[in-house]
Amino acid sequence: MSLSAKLEQLHEKKVKLEDELQSIWKKEKALKEEVKMLKEKRAVQELEERFLKGQFPILSGEQAIEAIYDFMHDLKEKRNDEMTEKQMDALTELTDGLILSIKTEKPQTKTPLQWNASPAHIRSLYLS
Repeated sequence: MSLSAKLEQLHEKKVKLEDELQSIWKKEKALKEEVKMLKEKRAVQELEERFLKGQFPILSGEQAIEAIYDFMHDLKEKRNDEMTEKQMDALTELTDGLILSIKTEKPQTKTPLQWNASPAHIRSLYLS
């Protein structure tokens, strides 16, 4: 086999390996996104389970508003790392409605809990 034929063969092998490497990187990126999404879903499930078991303290008035502000502060720190802009906007809208409801002592908007929504429906609102 001539030297030029061997070089051509090596070049073809190199191109093939580079293509395989690109494919592996794409798969890795997709898997990381899937893991991120599964972690988010699990976190929501854990909160739902704690709520259904009555593990959250009952707060009212300024205590409830302060807890919501603390929650939003924590979420804003995670905004770029763990949450999409759409998810953050949905949670911000929900918390603003909750704060307004607490301040006026009558609900201004229907929340998923007022709808008697299933946990799956609540999850879909925040993870879609």
